[in-house]
Amino acid sequence: MRFKIAGVLFFLFVAMSVTTAVAVIPIPVEVDIKPCSCPNPLNLRKKGVLAVAILGSDVFDATTVDPTVQLTRSGFGSVDPLRWSWEDVNEDGYPDLSFKFGAQEVIQTLGLDDLYDGDVVVLKLTGNLKAEFGGTAIQGEDEVWIIASHFVI
Repeated sequence: MRFKIAGVLFFLFVAMSVTTAVAVIPIPVEVDIKPCSCPNPLNLRKKGVLAVAILGSDVFDATTVDPTVQLTRSGFGSVDPLRWSWEDVNEDGYPDLSFKFGAQEVIQTLGLDDLYDGDVVVLKLTGNLKAEFGGTAIQGEDEVWIIASHFVI
């Protein structure tokens, strides 16, 4: 753009910046709540821990996952695991990343204590690959079947 002020010709250069938002789509991973149990009953009176695993396979190496993950439910908070380990929870020959979450923390933080006997709820496990594998977001989900009665399963 050019313009004159008091007989002096000025040139104005305008730099434009375009910012593009890119949606990051998490890599889907296979998650198993209460490994090798189907359905996955969760008694709301349960004490102790809730086991959750990211399953390794011939197409996904679970050892590439950073173990700092969170268990979530849509519209509620998130829960960090108490501990984690590498083990083959489904005995398929591939290492799995196994987590233990505080059962009552999961129940209370994710609003499961407001549900009824027989309700089925989807829980998501979110995290990232380790930095040396790109740090890409990962996500998987599984369902729990709510047991709200006084019977312990």
